[in-house]
Amino acid sequence: MVRASEVLSCDPPVLLEYTWDTEVLRWELSDAEGGTRLVFTNIVDDESTAAAVDPGWDVGLKRLADALDL
Repeated sequence: MVRASEVLSCDPPVLLEYTWDTEVLRWELSDAEGGTRLVFTNIVDDESTAAAVDPGWDVGLKRLADALDL
């Protein structure tokens, strides 16, 4: 399945925001004490979609955190 996407905001290397089908994904990096802070926002259009994607993001972001701790 091909999903339509559009970049909404891009300010390398600190911001990327884009659509993914009917969702909006936003990745923001900022300086933080001792490193870099990632703020990830996933905007969905209905609660059933949110409930379906939440566990996947939880696992994916945990794997990212583990990889960065190497």
